[in-house]
Amino acid sequence: MRALGIILHCQSKEGHVGEFWDTESPTIQALIAKGLNSEFVYGFDWHWRAEESARRPGRANCPATHWTQAKRSLHDGFSSDILEILSLPWLIIGGSCAKNSYKRTLSSQSRLITLPLSPEIDLQFELEIRANRIKRIATYVPHPSSGFFHPSFASAYATILDAGISFFLWLQRKDDTPSFFTATKSAILRGIPGAAPFRELYQYRQREEVLGRKLTENEYQPPFLIWAAKYLSERPSAILSRGDSLANVIIKKIGQAISAKAANRRMTGYKPSPALSSSGRKGTASRYGYTFKRSWDGECVTVTKKGLFKIFLSEDQPNLELNGRKRLYDLVAQSSDPVTIHFSAEVIMLQQGGKVVFQQACTNIKDLGQRERWTEQVRIECTRS
Repeated sequence: MRALGIILHCQSKEGHVGEFWDTESPTIQALIAKGLNSEFVYGFDWHWRAEESARRPGRANCPATHWTQAKRSLHDGFSSDILEILSLPWLIIGGSCAKNSYKRTLSSQSRLITLPLSPEIDLQFELEIRANRIKRIATYVPHPSSGFFHPSFASAYATILDAGISFFLWLQRKDDTPSFFTATKSAILRGIPGAAPFRELYQYRQREEVLGRKLTENEYQPPFLIWAAKYLSERPSAILSRGDSLANVIIKKIGQAISAKAANRRMTGYKPSPALSSSGRKGTASRYGYTFKRSWDGECVTVTKKGLFKIFLSEDQPNLELNGRKRLYDLVAQSSDPVTIHFSAEVIMLQQGGKVVFQQACTNIKDLGQRERWTEQVRIECTRS
């Protein structure tokens, strides 16, 4: 019999009410990575609602707020009955809707206990008391996806999730990933939820080069493994069991995607403008005064009047470009000193006369193709340095 339960809403990809432990759901993937699973945890949604009802403005709120009283009472009664039928002495409650719904079932004897985790963050436990005895102990945590909707609170939410779930896993004597949600918050705070973790990817490959071996599954962070599984449509454990490098498999697929995109443009009759032809995609670079280089760290670049600058790798590769807009041109035009490009693990920089006049993190490049290729170039430059 399961002693631990969890109540929260898990969005599904299919747009209908399905099983709670749907491994296609990012929320469930996060819970599993943390240490929870259906073998010892009973999970359910307090309001059994279809995904279509959540696709609307303000979707972070529970759609049950717009239901008729009769419909809502039906769901409230069914969920209350589940808690009466199942003992579930330990209960994790995620999100404000589930919390408020559960609290309405409590008697006046129940007590809320607050445990400070820091001066700003508290962990809450509800002692559900019946007939002067503790029937159940519940902890209130944010919904696992809440940090994506409220990035400014992502750090606090992650701390509460990790502390509350880890404590209950410890009570069940189950394995735990102690800082799973704390680790994922860094990706959230970059402002691009779900974005590909390119910096981490190349750090993993660089670590393999330093160690002279392939990394094991335990040497990758759980958030990265979740992203890798979705991107590759294959479990990382299956790739690693074949003796392949997970990082190299991902990088190879990224390269294939870039090549396929370029081939598709050629097949559909895409013709570059004269300005693009002068980049070296067509004709010789010398004709237009450009030089192909595999490494560009410390090399001079030209900033156009629109603030655009490019580097050229080879005749068979499209150029790399970034746009600092007209304010970049206005800044560099004030001096006759050459403008040089420099790379670090964090940013791409332009310097003039020893001063930084432009910097851009790869993770903030909006064009996906350029972002992927600049990330690869940064890795190459940092490996050479």
